[in-house]
Amino acid sequence: MQWLPIFSRPPRRRRSAKAGRLCRIGRPTALVLLLALTGCAQLPEREWKDLQLARLELRLQGLHAYLPEKHSEFQSAFAKTQRTFALEETSHALFRNRRIENLRREIQQRLGEARLLREEVRAEKERFRKSQQQTIEQLEKNTSAWSAATLDPTQRRLISRLQIQTANAKAFWQQGEFLKVRELLEAVDEETAAFESQLEGLSQRYRDPREQRRWQIWALKTIEWSRNHKKAALLVDKYNRQAMLFTSGILVQRYAVDLGWNRFPDKLQGGDGATPEGRYRVTRKKSGAETQYFQALLLDYPNAADRRDFALAKRRGEIHRRARIGALIEIHGEGGRGRDWTQGCVALSNCDMKRLFGVAYVGMPVTIVGQAGTVMEAFK
Repeated sequence: MQWLPIFSRPPRRRRSAKAGRLCRIGRPTALVLLLALTGCAQLPEREWKDLQLARLELRLQGLHAYLPEKHSEFQSAFAKTQRTFALEETSHALFRNRRIENLRREIQQRLGEARLLREEVRAEKERFRKSQQQTIEQLEKNTSAWSAATLDPTQRRLISRLQIQTANAKAFWQQGEFLKVRELLEAVDEETAAFESQLEGLSQRYRDPREQRRWQIWALKTIEWSRNHKKAALLVDKYNRQAMLFTSGILVQRYAVDLGWNRFPDKLQGGDGATPEGRYRVTRKKSGAETQYFQALLLDYPNAADRRDFALAKRRGEIHRRARIGALIEIHGEGGRGRDWTQGCVALSNCDMKRLFGVAYVGMPVTIVGQAGTVMEAFK
Protein backbone atom coordinates (compact mmCIF):
# COMPACT_ATOMS: atom_id res chain seq x y z
CA MET A 1 0.00 0.00 0.00
CA GLN A 2 1.19 3.46 -0.91
CA TRP A 3 0.65 6.26 1.54
CA LEU A 4 -0.11 9.79 0.24
CA PRO A 5 0.89 12.93 2.10
CA ILE A 6 -1.97 14.56 3.87
CA PHE A 7 -1.38 17.95 2.25
CA SER A 8 -0.70 16.78 -1.29
CA ARG A 9 -2.76 18.16 -4.21
CA PRO A 10 -5.06 15.98 -6.27
CA PRO A 11 -3.77 15.22 -9.70
CA ARG A 12 -4.75 17.89 -12.36
CA ARG A 13 -6.86 16.84 -15.24
CA ARG A 14 -5.44 17.41 -18.60
CA ARG A 15 -7.47 19.93 -20.63
CA SER A 16 -8.46 19.19 -24.13
CA ALA A 17 -6.87 21.10 -26.99
CA LYS A 18 -10.14 22.87 -27.80
CA ALA A 19 -10.62 24.06 -24.27
CA GLY A 20 -7.08 25.27 -24.24
CA ARG A 21 -7.66 27.35 -27.30
CA LEU A 22 -10.76 28.98 -25.79
CA CYS A 23 -8.84 29.76 -22.69
CA ARG A 24 -6.12 31.42 -24.67
CA ILE A 25 -8.68 33.51 -26.59
CA GLY A 26 -9.90 35.21 -23.42
CA ARG A 27 -13.32 36.28 -22.20
CA PRO A 28 -13.65 39.68 -24.07
CA THR A 29 -12.84 38.11 -27.38
CA ALA A 30 -15.21 35.29 -26.73
CA LEU A 31 -17.97 37.77 -25.96
CA VAL A 32 -17.40 39.52 -29.29
CA LEU A 33 -17.60 36.21 -31.09
CA LEU A 34 -20.77 35.38 -29.22
CA LEU A 35 -22.38 38.68 -30.25
CA ALA A 36 -21.38 38.05 -33.84
CA LEU A 37 -22.85 34.57 -33.74
CA THR A 38 -26.13 35.84 -32.25
CA GLY A 39 -26.52 38.57 -34.95
CA CYS A 40 -26.46 41.75 -32.83
CA ALA A 41 -28.47 44.54 -34.60
CA GLN A 42 -26.80 47.89 -35.23
CA LEU A 43 -28.43 51.31 -34.69
CA PRO A 44 -29.85 52.90 -37.92
CA GLU A 45 -27.44 55.80 -37.68
CA ARG A 46 -27.47 56.66 -41.39
CA GLU A 47 -31.28 56.89 -41.44
CA TRP A 48 -31.18 58.96 -38.26
CA LYS A 49 -28.77 61.45 -39.86
CA ASP A 50 -31.06 61.63 -42.91
CA LEU A 51 -33.96 62.47 -40.63
CA GLN A 52 -31.98 65.18 -38.87
CA LEU A 53 -31.06 66.73 -42.21
CA ALA A 54 -34.69 66.55 -43.37
CA ARG A 55 -35.78 68.36 -40.21
CA LEU A 56 -33.18 71.06 -40.78
CA GLU A 57 -34.32 71.50 -44.38
CA LEU A 58 -37.93 71.94 -43.27
CA ARG A 59 -36.86 74.62 -40.82
CA LEU A 60 -34.93 76.46 -43.53
CA GLN A 61 -37.94 76.25 -45.85
CA GLY A 62 -40.06 77.94 -43.19
CA LEU A 63 -42.38 75.11 -42.19
CA HIS A 64 -42.94 76.79 -38.81
CA ALA A 65 -44.19 79.96 -40.51
CA TYR A 66 -46.10 78.57 -43.48
CA LEU A 67 -47.70 75.56 -41.74
CA PRO A 68 -47.37 76.16 -37.98
CA GLU A 69 -49.79 73.42 -36.89
CA LYS A 70 -48.12 70.75 -39.00
CA HIS A 71 -44.73 71.98 -37.84
CA SER A 72 -45.81 71.46 -34.24
CA GLU A 73 -47.06 67.94 -35.01
CA PHE A 74 -43.84 67.00 -36.79
CA GLN A 75 -41.70 68.39 -33.97
CA SER A 76 -43.59 66.28 -31.42
CA ALA A 77 -43.16 63.12 -33.53
CA PHE A 78 -39.48 63.88 -34.08
CA ALA A 79 -38.91 64.38 -30.35
CA LYS A 80 -40.50 60.99 -29.64
CA THR A 81 -38.25 59.28 -32.19
CA GLN A 82 -35.23 61.12 -30.78
CA ARG A 83 -35.96 59.81 -27.29
CA THR A 84 -36.31 56.27 -28.62
CA PHE A 85 -33.00 56.52 -30.47
CA ALA A 86 -31.23 57.88 -27.39
CA LEU A 87 -32.62 55.03 -25.28
CA GLU A 88 -31.36 52.44 -27.76
CA GLU A 89 -27.94 54.09 -27.80
CA THR A 90 -27.57 53.48 -24.07
CA SER A 91 -28.96 49.95 -24.11
CA HIS A 92 -26.77 46.84 -24.49
CA ALA A 93 -26.42 45.55 -28.00
CA LEU A 94 -27.61 42.09 -26.97
CA PHE A 95 -31.06 43.47 -26.21
CA ARG A 96 -31.65 45.52 -29.38
CA ASN A 97 -32.69 42.77 -31.75
CA ARG A 98 -36.37 42.96 -31.05
CA ARG A 99 -36.62 46.78 -30.93
CA ILE A 100 -34.18 47.94 -33.58
CA GLU A 101 -36.48 47.20 -36.50
CA ASN A 102 -39.28 49.14 -34.83
CA LEU A 103 -36.93 52.09 -34.47
CA ARG A 104 -35.88 51.83 -38.11
CA ARG A 105 -39.52 51.76 -39.24
CA GLU A 106 -40.30 54.75 -37.03
CA ILE A 107 -37.44 56.76 -38.54
CA GLN A 108 -38.55 55.81 -42.05
CA GLN A 109 -42.05 56.98 -41.18
CA ARG A 110 -40.69 60.34 -40.03
CA LEU A 111 -38.70 60.64 -43.25
CA GLY A 112 -41.84 60.00 -45.28
CA GLU A 113 -43.68 62.68 -43.32
CA ALA A 114 -40.82 65.09 -43.95
CA ARG A 115 -41.01 64.47 -47.70
CA LEU A 116 -44.74 65.17 -47.71
CA LEU A 117 -44.24 68.32 -45.66
CA ARG A 118 -41.63 69.58 -48.12
CA GLU A 119 -44.20 69.32 -50.90
CA GLU A 120 -46.84 71.03 -48.77
CA VAL A 121 -44.50 73.91 -47.97
CA ARG A 122 -43.75 74.35 -51.68
CA ALA A 123 -47.48 74.37 -52.46
CA GLU A 124 -48.13 76.88 -49.66
CA LYS A 125 -45.36 79.14 -50.96
CA GLU A 126 -46.89 79.04 -54.43
CA ARG A 127 -50.27 79.94 -52.96
CA PHE A 128 -48.65 82.86 -51.13
CA ARG A 129 -46.92 83.95 -54.32
CA LYS A 130 -50.12 84.06 -56.35
CA SER A 131 -52.33 85.67 -53.73
CA GLN A 132 -49.69 88.27 -52.83
CA GLN A 133 -49.21 89.10 -56.50
CA GLN A 134 -52.93 89.82 -56.85
CA THR A 135 -52.95 91.88 -53.65
CA ILE A 136 -49.95 93.96 -54.71
CA GLU A 137 -51.39 94.59 -58.18
CA GLN A 138 -54.71 95.68 -56.67
CA LEU A 139 -52.95 97.97 -54.20
CA GLU A 140 -51.00 99.59 -57.03
CA LYS A 141 -54.24 100.24 -58.92
CA ASN A 142 -56.04 101.57 -55.84
CA THR A 143 -53.27 103.90 -54.70
CA SER A 144 -52.84 105.21 -58.24
CA ALA A 145 -56.57 105.91 -58.52
CA TRP A 146 -56.71 107.52 -55.07
CA SER A 147 -53.70 109.69 -55.83
CA ALA A 148 -55.35 110.91 -59.03
CA ALA A 149 -58.66 111.57 -57.29
CA THR A 150 -57.57 113.88 -54.47
CA LEU A 151 -55.22 116.73 -53.67
CA ASP A 152 -56.10 116.73 -49.97
CA PRO A 153 -52.68 117.03 -48.23
CA THR A 154 -53.57 114.62 -45.41
CA GLN A 155 -54.96 112.01 -47.76
CA ARG A 156 -52.05 112.36 -50.18
CA ARG A 157 -49.54 111.80 -47.38
CA LEU A 158 -51.36 108.62 -46.43
CA ILE A 159 -51.53 107.52 -50.07
CA SER A 160 -47.81 108.21 -50.48
CA ARG A 161 -47.03 106.04 -47.47
CA LEU A 162 -49.19 103.26 -48.89
CA GLN A 163 -47.38 103.49 -52.21
CA ILE A 164 -43.96 103.19 -50.53
CA GLN A 165 -45.07 100.18 -48.48
CA THR A 166 -46.57 98.56 -51.57
CA ALA A 167 -43.32 99.10 -53.49
CA ASN A 168 -41.32 97.50 -50.65
CA ALA A 169 -43.68 94.54 -50.56
CA LYS A 170 -43.32 94.10 -54.31
CA ALA A 171 -39.51 94.11 -54.04
CA PHE A 172 -39.54 91.38 -51.38
CA TRP A 173 -42.10 89.43 -53.40
CA GLN A 174 -39.82 89.46 -56.43
CA GLN A 175 -37.05 88.05 -54.20
CA GLY A 176 -39.33 85.26 -52.99
CA GLU A 177 -39.37 86.60 -49.42
CA PHE A 178 -43.07 85.83 -48.98
CA LEU A 179 -43.04 85.94 -45.18
CA LYS A 180 -41.66 89.49 -45.19
CA VAL A 181 -44.24 90.37 -47.83
CA ARG A 182 -46.94 89.06 -45.51
CA GLU A 183 -45.76 91.33 -42.70
CA LEU A 184 -45.68 94.37 -44.97
CA LEU A 185 -49.09 93.62 -46.45
CA GLU A 186 -50.58 93.31 -42.97
CA ALA A 187 -49.30 96.82 -42.20
CA VAL A 188 -50.57 98.09 -45.57
CA ASP A 189 -53.94 96.50 -44.87
CA GLU A 190 -54.27 98.52 -41.67
CA GLU A 191 -53.31 101.74 -43.49
CA THR A 192 -55.70 100.96 -46.34
CA ALA A 193 -58.51 100.28 -43.90
CA ALA A 194 -57.85 103.67 -42.26
CA PHE A 195 -57.93 105.44 -45.63
CA GLU A 196 -61.06 103.64 -46.81
CA SER A 197 -62.66 104.48 -43.48
CA GLN A 198 -62.04 108.15 -44.22
CA LEU A 199 -63.64 107.77 -47.64
CA GLU A 200 -66.51 105.84 -46.12
CA GLY A 201 -67.11 108.59 -43.58
CA LEU A 202 -67.11 111.23 -46.31
CA SER A 203 -69.42 109.27 -48.57
CA GLN A 204 -71.95 108.33 -45.89
CA ARG A 205 -73.87 111.51 -46.60
CA TYR A 206 -74.44 110.25 -50.13
CA ARG A 207 -76.58 107.50 -48.62
CA ASP A 208 -78.42 109.86 -46.28
CA PRO A 209 -82.11 109.89 -47.34
CA ARG A 210 -82.49 113.54 -46.34
CA GLU A 211 -79.55 114.63 -48.46
CA GLN A 212 -80.72 112.51 -51.39
CA ARG A 213 -84.22 114.00 -51.19
CA ARG A 214 -82.86 117.54 -51.10
CA TRP A 215 -80.58 116.96 -54.10
CA GLN A 216 -83.37 115.36 -56.11
CA ILE A 217 -85.69 118.28 -55.42
CA TRP A 218 -83.01 120.71 -56.66
CA ALA A 219 -82.40 118.61 -59.76
CA LEU A 220 -86.12 118.30 -60.58
CA LYS A 221 -86.69 122.03 -60.15
CA THR A 222 -83.75 122.81 -62.45
CA ILE A 223 -85.05 120.48 -65.18
CA GLU A 224 -88.56 121.83 -64.73
CA TRP A 225 -87.28 125.42 -65.02
CA SER A 226 -85.53 124.52 -68.27
CA ARG A 227 -88.69 122.92 -69.61
CA ASN A 228 -90.94 125.84 -68.65
CA HIS A 229 -88.60 128.59 -69.89
CA LYS A 230 -87.36 126.73 -72.99
CA LYS A 231 -83.80 127.57 -72.06
CA ALA A 232 -80.54 125.83 -71.19
CA ALA A 233 -79.68 124.82 -67.62
CA LEU A 234 -76.72 122.88 -66.24
CA LEU A 235 -76.87 120.15 -63.59
CA VAL A 236 -73.60 118.96 -61.97
CA ASP A 237 -73.46 115.55 -60.24
CA LYS A 238 -70.42 115.53 -57.92
CA TYR A 239 -70.50 111.85 -57.02
CA ASN A 240 -70.55 110.70 -60.64
CA ARG A 241 -68.26 113.57 -61.74
CA GLN A 242 -70.38 114.71 -64.64
CA ALA A 243 -72.29 117.79 -65.79
CA MET A 244 -75.53 117.52 -67.77
CA LEU A 245 -76.84 120.21 -70.07
CA PHE A 246 -80.62 120.46 -70.42
CA THR A 247 -82.46 122.48 -73.05
CA SER A 248 -86.24 122.81 -72.77
CA GLY A 249 -86.13 120.07 -70.14
CA ILE A 250 -84.36 117.62 -72.47
CA LEU A 251 -80.91 116.22 -71.74
CA VAL A 252 -78.77 117.22 -74.70
CA GLN A 253 -75.18 116.75 -73.50
CA ARG A 254 -73.08 115.12 -70.78
CA TYR A 255 -69.62 116.36 -69.79
CA ALA A 256 -66.97 114.68 -67.65
CA VAL A 257 -65.78 117.09 -64.96
CA ASP A 258 -62.93 117.56 -62.49
CA LEU A 259 -63.95 118.92 -59.09
CA GLY A 260 -62.40 120.40 -55.95
CA TRP A 261 -59.63 118.30 -54.44
CA ASN A 262 -61.83 117.78 -51.38
CA ARG A 263 -64.54 116.26 -53.50
CA PHE A 264 -67.12 114.68 -51.22
CA PRO A 265 -68.19 117.25 -48.62
CA ASP A 266 -70.20 120.41 -49.25
CA LYS A 267 -68.19 123.63 -49.22
CA LEU A 268 -68.14 125.32 -45.81
CA GLN A 269 -65.35 127.89 -46.03
CA GLY A 270 -62.69 129.33 -48.27
CA GLY A 271 -59.68 127.11 -48.86
CA ASP A 272 -61.36 123.81 -47.92
CA GLY A 273 -61.06 122.53 -51.50
CA ALA A 274 -64.72 121.45 -51.64
CA THR A 275 -67.09 122.14 -54.52
CA PRO A 276 -70.24 123.88 -53.21
CA GLU A 277 -73.69 122.34 -53.50
CA GLY A 278 -76.72 124.46 -54.27
CA ARG A 279 -78.70 126.29 -56.95
CA TYR A 280 -76.67 129.03 -58.64
CA ARG A 281 -76.69 131.25 -61.70
CA VAL A 282 -74.04 132.41 -64.14
CA THR A 283 -73.13 136.02 -63.37
CA ARG A 284 -70.41 136.48 -65.98
CA LYS A 285 -68.85 134.82 -69.02
CA LYS A 286 -65.06 135.09 -69.09
CA SER A 287 -62.60 134.32 -71.86
CA GLY A 288 -59.16 135.35 -73.13
CA ALA A 289 -57.15 137.36 -70.62
CA GLU A 290 -60.10 137.41 -68.21
CA THR A 291 -59.36 133.85 -67.09
CA GLN A 292 -56.36 131.54 -66.86
CA TYR A 293 -58.57 128.51 -67.53
CA PHE A 294 -59.39 129.00 -71.24
CA GLN A 295 -63.02 130.03 -70.71
CA ALA A 296 -65.09 130.37 -67.56
CA LEU A 297 -68.61 130.89 -66.27
CA LEU A 298 -68.59 132.74 -62.93
CA LEU A 299 -71.30 131.65 -60.47
CA ASP A 300 -73.09 133.65 -57.80
CA TYR A 301 -71.47 131.71 -54.98
CA PRO A 302 -71.87 132.41 -52.10
CA ASN A 303 -75.59 133.01 -52.29
CA ALA A 304 -77.95 133.65 -49.38
CA ALA A 305 -78.26 129.94 -48.52
CA ASP A 306 -74.47 129.54 -48.45
CA ARG A 307 -74.05 132.51 -46.12
CA ARG A 308 -76.70 131.12 -43.80
CA ASP A 309 -74.98 127.68 -43.70
CA PHE A 310 -71.63 129.35 -43.10
CA ALA A 311 -72.91 131.33 -40.11
CA LEU A 312 -74.58 128.22 -38.66
CA ALA A 313 -71.36 126.19 -38.99
CA LYS A 314 -69.49 128.90 -37.06
CA ARG A 315 -72.03 128.90 -34.26
CA ARG A 316 -71.81 125.11 -33.98
CA GLY A 317 -68.03 125.26 -33.89
CA GLU A 318 -67.70 123.19 -37.08
CA ILE A 319 -65.31 125.78 -38.51
CA HIS A 320 -62.94 128.27 -36.92
CA ARG A 321 -64.49 131.54 -35.79
CA ARG A 322 -61.98 133.43 -37.97
CA ALA A 323 -62.76 131.37 -41.09
CA ARG A 324 -63.92 133.21 -44.21
CA ILE A 325 -66.49 132.11 -46.69
CA GLY A 326 -65.24 131.11 -50.13
CA ALA A 327 -65.73 132.93 -53.43
CA LEU A 328 -64.91 132.90 -57.18
CA ILE A 329 -66.49 129.54 -57.96
CA GLU A 330 -66.57 128.94 -61.72
CA ILE A 331 -67.33 126.43 -64.42
CA HIS A 332 -64.10 126.63 -66.42
CA GLY A 333 -61.75 124.88 -68.87
CA GLU A 334 -58.38 123.15 -68.53
CA GLY A 335 -60.12 120.07 -67.10
CA GLY A 336 -60.25 116.57 -68.45
CA ARG A 337 -57.35 115.48 -66.20
CA GLY A 338 -59.25 112.55 -64.72
CA ARG A 339 -58.66 113.71 -61.15
CA ASP A 340 -60.03 116.30 -58.76
CA TRP A 341 -57.62 119.20 -58.45
CA THR A 342 -59.46 122.54 -58.36
CA GLN A 343 -60.01 124.78 -55.34
CA GLY A 344 -63.75 124.12 -55.59
CA CYS A 345 -64.56 124.93 -59.21
CA VAL A 346 -65.97 122.60 -61.86
CA ALA A 347 -63.47 122.03 -64.68
CA LEU A 348 -64.25 120.70 -68.18
CA SER A 349 -61.88 119.85 -70.98
CA ASN A 350 -61.30 122.83 -73.28
CA CYS A 351 -63.21 121.11 -76.08
CA ASP A 352 -66.27 120.58 -73.88
CA MET A 353 -65.95 124.04 -72.33
CA LYS A 354 -66.01 125.62 -75.77
CA ARG A 355 -69.31 123.88 -76.59
CA LEU A 356 -70.86 124.79 -73.24
CA PHE A 357 -69.60 128.36 -73.43
CA GLY A 358 -71.36 128.72 -76.78
CA VAL A 359 -74.82 127.98 -75.34
CA ALA A 360 -74.31 129.50 -71.87
CA TYR A 361 -75.70 132.92 -70.96
CA VAL A 362 -75.68 135.25 -67.99
CA GLY A 363 -78.46 134.13 -65.66
CA MET A 364 -78.28 130.48 -66.77
CA PRO A 365 -79.15 128.15 -63.86
CA VAL A 366 -76.29 125.92 -62.64
CA THR A 367 -77.33 123.43 -59.97
CA ILE A 368 -74.65 121.40 -58.17
CA VAL A 369 -75.78 118.34 -56.23
CA GLY A 370 -73.94 115.62 -54.36
CA GLN A 371 -75.69 112.98 -56.41
CA ALA A 372 -78.57 113.23 -58.85
CA GLY A 373 -79.67 109.69 -58.04
CA THR A 374 -83.01 108.42 -59.37
CA VAL A 375 -83.76 111.73 -61.11
CA MET A 376 -81.42 110.78 -63.94
CA GLU A 377 -82.82 107.29 -64.48
CA ALA A 378 -85.48 108.71 -66.79
CA PHE A 379 -82.72 110.17 -69.01
CA LYS A 380 -80.65 106.99 -69.51
